[in-house]
Amino acid sequence: MIYFDLASDLHTDLWRDNINSIDFSNPLSSTLVIAGDTSNYVSELLEIVKNSKKYYENVIIIDGNHEHYFSLKNPYMLESYLAREITSLNGNYLCGKSVIKINKTAFIGANGWYDFKINEENFTIQENIKNWNNFSNDSRMILWQGSSPTFIATDHFKLLSNQVNDLQNDNSVDNIVIITHTAPHKKLLPYKGDYSWDCLTSAYGNSMMENIIKIDKKHKIKVWVYGHSHSKLDKTINNIRYVNNARGYESEKHILGKWSFVQIKSDGT
Repeated sequence: MIYFDLASDLHTDLWRDNINSIDFSNPLSSTLVIAGDTSNYVSELLEIVKNSKKYYENVIIIDGNHEHYFSLKNPYMLESYLAREITSLNGNYLCGKSVIKINKTAFIGANGWYDFKINEENFTIQENIKNWNNFSNDSRMILWQGSSPTFIATDHFKLLSNQVNDLQNDNSVDNIVIITHTAPHKKLLPYKGDYSWDCLTSAYGNSMMENIIKIDKKHKIKVWVYGHSHSKLDKTINNIRYVNNARGYESEKHILGKWSFVQIKSDGT
């Protein structure tokens, strides 16, 4: 078991002050996890990794949707670029292809994206996709280039499923921490009672991710952290602790309140 600090949705380019990890780091935490949407600019994400490595032994990070806005790369190309650049800074980038093991805890993760189905109890897929095309910046600002959120969401689900399956018989691992940007469970969606917003929650989670829990026969998954929705949450569902510690936009700080890194134990307690 280890302690780690969690952050997501730092959106450093949308705040006037510069974030410094030392201002938020917690005693006992040697690892920092950032669950996506660090910045619209990849250069700022890399600077955060570089700065955070001064204070943390391990910096584990995934991309959110915002990193893709100005990258001029399709999602898979950006994944490859981030893996290379973050590794050069001695950081750890997860996109479903790496496992980081620290003191009997395995960290795995990927963006997760969305499949437009996680809110299907309330909205049809057709409604969701239409609303996404009308209101989501993702539909206009990401170079999908023949791919789609659903295609990559399926890919990330398969990659994480395979990793969880492989870790079942790994005696060096007692605890699994999963990191995604989008919500992995329908009970985590931030409904507001507004049709356009609530319909858009289909782009805030991946409905396939709940099936990963079924693969975890030995109950090693203890913590699942995520972000994307700017609503902090710490909720236990079927003995798994789900945590969202989104900082959000500076324009939202009067709503979201005071923010800092959250310290978490990898065994979920």
